[in-house]
Amino acid sequence: MKNNKIWLLICCSLMCTGCWDQHLMKNATLVQTVTYDLTSKKRLRVGAATPVLNSADSLQNMTLVAEANTPGEARILLNRKASGLLDSSKNKLLLLGEAYAVHDILPFLDIHYRNPRNALDARLAVVKGEALPLIQLRSKSESNVSRYLLNLIQSAEESLLIPKEDIQAIASVIMDPGEDVTLPYIELESSSQLASVKGIALFDKRKYTGFYLNDTQSPLLLLLKGGKPRQNSFSFNFGSPKEEFPQRQIVSFLITKSNRKLKLTVDEHKQIHVALHLKLVLRVIEYPNGDVEADKDKLLREYKAYFTKLTGEVIHQLQRANCDAFGIGRMLMAYHPDVWRGLDKEQYFRQVKFSPNIVIDKIKSGIEH
Repeated sequence: MKNNKIWLLICCSLMCTGCWDQHLMKNATLVQTVTYDLTSKKRLRVGAATPVLNSADSLQNMTLVAEANTPGEARILLNRKASGLLDSSKNKLLLLGEAYAVHDILPFLDIHYRNPRNALDARLAVVKGEALPLIQLRSKSESNVSRYLLNLIQSAEESLLIPKEDIQAIASVIMDPGEDVTLPYIELESSSQLASVKGIALFDKRKYTGFYLNDTQSPLLLLLKGGKPRQNSFSFNFGSPKEEFPQRQIVSFLITKSNRKLKLTVDEHKQIHVALHLKLVLRVIEYPNGDVEADKDKLLREYKAYFTKLTGEVIHQLQRANCDAFGIGRMLMAYHPDVWRGLDKEQYFRQVKFSPNIVIDKIKSGIEH
């Protein structure tokens, strides 16, 4: 009986000793944003934004910078500059400068996938020019630049201006030969020293193409991909600029409902056809010209023409960039495998014939309860 008690005490003591693989936060330097740029000498410049407490116990931003050949080597160099071991478990943003993004982005992601402490919900975005200056911003309203940038991106996601893309979400797409990645496109406005979401950066396979969709085209792409509208606002002028008061012809409206259907067919000549049908319900929020109900027929024609033209611009830009954002290749693999095997995998998307059909189902006006 006595021996049994001894063994029980030994087992309990072993179970209560705690984890040997401790990672104490007091010894860590938290990384909240990482930037990747390519220097003129083809070296990788990596920036890391870390929050630090000042004497007034408020958070400020500190930027660590290192130049290296690979992300792994850069991390080693950054660790030597940090007051504690770098911890990327709270990392929320990965920002890619244009010069870096035009190359294969998979190698830089490798280190983020392999380290079990890395945050897989970190957002990715392409930055016009260099990415490092973004985390060196000094905002009067927000001392933590990482929080400011994350709020900026999340706000654009909520309004369906940009896709919600994180490391985990793009893992399957980036390896898929039948679909291409699209990422948020951000610019640092030098005049105001503020960041601005400009639209969606278009990728061909794993490389940024240098083409992007602007802030008017981007939400339409997401609707064409089946996304649901979230306060997407548009404004256009259907009058003549020569009129005495051209501003009276400007209409502002919201998309309140949408329904998208996509049909893919292959004819006897193995030509790929894609019929895109998009039905929209709109609510007018500004119409200086007068009565919406009286001009409804005119507005229906104008809206249809506007969205048909805008859809053509989106498709044209996608095919210029050779960016299969719709996953046409994936559908061909699933439903027409023989056709897919015979295609030029590098150029097939440019040969697809799109037939868009935009229907304005209803126009509403006034306040909705």
